[in-house]
Amino acid sequence: MSEFIKLFCQNNDLSFLGMRNTAQELLPKSKVERDQLYYDLNRGKDILDDDDHLNMYLHSFGKMHKAKLDTAFSKIPQIQDLFKEEIEVYDWGCGQGTATICLLDFLAEHKISHNISSLNLIEPSEAAVRRASAVIESISPKHVVRTVIKDFDQLSITDFEKSNARKIHLFSNILDVEAFALDRFIHLFQTPSMQRIYLFASGHIILILVE
Repeated sequence: MSEFIKLFCQNNDLSFLGMRNTAQELLPKSKVERDQLYYDLNRGKDILDDDDHLNMYLHSFGKMHKAKLDTAFSKIPQIQDLFKEEIEVYDWGCGQGTATICLLDFLAEHKISHNISSLNLIEPSEAAVRRASAVIESISPKHVVRTVIKDFDQLSITDFEKSNARKIHLFSNILDVEAFALDRFIHLFQTPSMQRIYLFASGHIILILVE
């Protein structure tokens, strides 16, 4: 168990804000070091592969992402009915699992029961996915967590299990990243196993509902 997860569980605030608070506790005390870590983030667009940069990202951008995601989730029509169905969540460019964890927080805070059968984390950073999985398993051990650690251009439909469950696809600013072929990525959603989808993009609060 990593130092981050030990402290996260010890603090006993199993939520996204608890995750962010843990990250802040583990940041270097030196302002010079912290400023360098922030500079390294490249405005949050670079792939992060160590704990210090993951912690700085949560400190710098975590609250902003949570606010955008909460706004997007609040606009989901008939959310109570939607989550009664069997749901698979796909978190694209999940980083540390921000969108997934904020969704679980939102459902809990609004007392919305759900039938989420699996949480799928897709991300090129192994360090980020490892943390995301560990945090989600600490918050909600009952959920099946699947991970795909690949660049988006390397993804294929065989990376994902087929099912008839409704898919909810979460995007947290990933559509603004230019380091992958968007047309190839979109092709994934044109396959039968990825149909019946709801797409939520938090950057500009875009909701695309597809039956």
